[in-house]
Amino acid sequence: MDEHDVLGQLLSEDRWRMGVLRLVSDLDLPDGFVTGGFVRNMVWDHLHGRPMTPLNDVDVIYFDAERPDPAIDTNLEQELSLRSPKKRWSVVNAARWSPRPRDIEDAVRRGPETATAVAVAVDHHDNLTIVAPFGLRDLFDGVVRPARSDLADQVRTRLEQKRWRKLYPRLRTES
Repeated sequence: MDEHDVLGQLLSEDRWRMGVLRLVSDLDLPDGFVTGGFVRNMVWDHLHGRPMTPLNDVDVIYFDAERPDPAIDTNLEQELSLRSPKKRWSVVNAARWSPRPRDIEDAVRRGPETATAVAVAVDHHDNLTIVAPFGLRDLFDGVVRPARSDLADQVRTRLEQKRWRKLYPRLRTES
């Protein structure tokens, strides 16, 4: 089984995460995905045989160049909070970023670490879509590697602030 299959299986067996993905899918966002620790922590928890690490928030990213108003993101966060009030939601239209990404894959590629630059979505039939511009190898190997060399300091800071070494002692850092 390759990493895409394993990720799909981990997600499909996780009722909480599938519920989150369905909530986001119900919004019918153009290129709407869940990203960040939602995916990374699930895999690293699995690799370390530990229970679910609580998330600070659920990162939702989408790409809609036709509707760049940041108030839309706020409204979407409020809508998700009404549907699932126990979660903290962070919704961002990547089409507002400067420089503007070409598409959702280009936006996900801007994640700080290769293992974090993964986004997932389900459609209304629970078919999974995975966007992983750097692949899934670092994620499943427990490698913390900057997505670009200019992000090395930021990644070191995140490693410490998020206490990844304590939570996931088998992680390796590479540049």
